[in-house]
Amino acid sequence: MKNAILSGIRQGALSRRCLLGAAFFALILLLASVNSLMDAFQTEPVAGFHGKLICDAMESDAAHFFVPILSTLPFAARYVEEIKSKYARSLLYRSSRAAYLAGKIAACFTSGGLVLVLGILIAYALAAIMLIPMEAPLPKNTEPTNWFQILLPSLGLFFLSGGLWALVGMTASTWMESRYIAYAAPFVLYYVLIMLYERYFPTFYVLDPRAWLLPSPRWIGEGWGEALLVMELSVVSALIFSLRAGRRLMEI
Repeated sequence: MKNAILSGIRQGALSRRCLLGAAFFALILLLASVNSLMDAFQTEPVAGFHGKLICDAMESDAAHFFVPILSTLPFAARYVEEIKSKYARSLLYRSSRAAYLAGKIAACFTSGGLVLVLGILIAYALAAIMLIPMEAPLPKNTEPTNWFQILLPSLGLFFLSGGLWALVGMTASTWMESRYIAYAAPFVLYYVLIMLYERYFPTFYVLDPRAWLLPSPRWIGEGWGEALLVMELSVVSALIFSLRAGRRLMEI
C-alpha cells in the first residue's frame, strides 16, 4: 500500500496538469495585484512590499474564484479516466483494491493542494525578483515585517482547501463516471455554499468556503479551526469515494 500511495502522489504532483495549474494560479495572483504593481513602478515601495502584495492577492476575489477550478485539474478526473480506459484493471493485478483507492485519495488530495501552494510560491518569487531591487530601506530602528512568515498559515489552509475540492471532484465523478463532473462539481458546490451563506445564513460564517482559506479571529485558533473543519470534510469525502469506487472496482 505504501508503494501505491507514493507512486500516486508522484504521479499527481509531477504531472503536467499540476505544473500548468500552478503557473496559471501564479499568473492570477499577479494579475490581481496589477494596480499595486503599477503604483510600485511609479513610486518607491518600502521594504517588504513584495510580500504584502502577494498576501493581499491571496485575499482577492480572483484568487478565491479559481481555487475550486484549479485544484481539480491535476488528478480529480484520473479515477474515471482509468476506469473508462480499463487501465484500472491492469493496476489491480499488481495491487489490492485498498491500496489502489488509498493511492488515488492521497494523490488527489496532495496534488489538489500542491497546485495552489506552488502557484503562490511562484508568484511570491516573481514578485520578490521584480520588486526587492526597487524597495526603499526601512528607517533606522524599524523592525521589518516578515511577510513570508505571515504567509505560511495561509499556505497551509490553501493546501488543505485545494485537497478538499480535488477530493470532492473525484468523489462526484463516481456517480456518473464523467470527467466533466469531476471538474464542475466542486465549482458548483463552492458557489452554492457562498450563495447560502450570503443570502440565507449570513451569521453562519463556517458555511463560507472562502473563509476556509485565510486565518481569521472568528475561528478558534485563528487557523486551526479552519484547518480542522477542512480536514474533517476531506475525510468524509474520501470515505464516500472509497465506498462508491470500491463497489465499482469489484465489477471490473
